[in-house]
Amino acid sequence: MAAGPDPDALAELQKVIILGMKRHQPRLDAWSYNIATVVALAATSAATIIPYPIWAKVAAAVATFLIATTRAMDLGGRWRWRWEMRMGYQMLLDSTDEIEILPDDEKPAALRKVYAGLKDMRRREGNIPGTSTVPEKI
Repeated sequence: MAAGPDPDALAELQKVIILGMKRHQPRLDAWSYNIATVVALAATSAATIIPYPIWAKVAAAVATFLIATTRAMDLGGRWRWRWEMRMGYQMLLDSTDEIEILPDDEKPAALRKVYAGLKDMRRREGNIPGTSTVPEKI
């Protein structure tokens, strides 16, 4: 029977995957997107009911600015992308846990699948919505 993967190498792979997960905290994008949306809705509503024309214009300008900013930065897309990336790394981490309980002859193939998944995740790293992209094939 073939020997399984080196436990130190597997632990190092898990560290790399956890580091990838930590880079994808969706909280800031989520908060930015949701707060900007709520404030834009409030400003739009205020612009329709404020009796003073100058303040109505200011409220409309604030709403317009926030909507343009969230669209330009694609905060909603970034939020979803970060969440998808985080879950992709989590699935890889779960796969490394599974390797430890597999029979020894199945471990190398399972480890190759994890490395292939890690390569795919890294290929997607540059595809942040609202920014430049990296080639799909390397």
